[in-house]
Amino acid sequence: MSPPPRFAHQPALDGLRGLAVLAVLAFHLRWAAASGGFLGVSFFFTLSGFLITSLLLAEHAATARVDLRAFYARRIRRLLPGQLLCLALVLALVAARPAVYPGRRMAGDVGWAASQLFNWHLLGDHRTYADLFARQVSPLEHFWSLAVEEQIYLVFPVLMALFDLPWAPIFLLFVFALHPVLGAVATVAALLLSALAIANERISRARIKEAA
Repeated sequence: MSPPPRFAHQPALDGLRGLAVLAVLAFHLRWAAASGGFLGVSFFFTLSGFLITSLLLAEHAATARVDLRAFYARRIRRLLPGQLLCLALVLALVAARPAVYPGRRMAGDVGWAASQLFNWHLLGDHRTYADLFARQVSPLEHFWSLAVEEQIYLVFPVLMALFDLPWAPIFLLFVFALHPVLGAVATVAALLLSALAIANERISRARIKEAA
């Protein structure tokens, strides 16, 4: 029997992500026609979630497991070089032009950005998206969205691996005992992941039959 087909690269989805980025840039440039451009961030998150879920489901259909170590290694290779380059360039800019942003605040921002926790840093400072246009903005402000995405990448594959284990119901009961709301969220997530896995398996089997 042939292995289930892998999730192929989708150039059209890259185009959609590019349009989402352009919409956000137009919004930050305050173009009147792009007043809703900030929604490009939510669209980008949704599309990234779809792609990551599809990749994980395809891997599970092919190997009956999710290799967490390989998944995290791929994310690090893809994201870390660009992140480090961005941090280095921003630090060089602030060092060359100190008036751009206070150095003391910059040092703290770099730590939060490098640790992928910049969104929690902004939350702790009671900063909102609307504040971007009302105060001096950190050159690393955009790292909040990368932090959100990285935190999803950190947690979501683990949840998929947990719900695939035989003792997943015991895990859900344990979460319910700790916090009923979290238990309800975990249960809904487990049901959705199960539905996606079943649908993915059926599609994979249908394609295998067609190819045979």
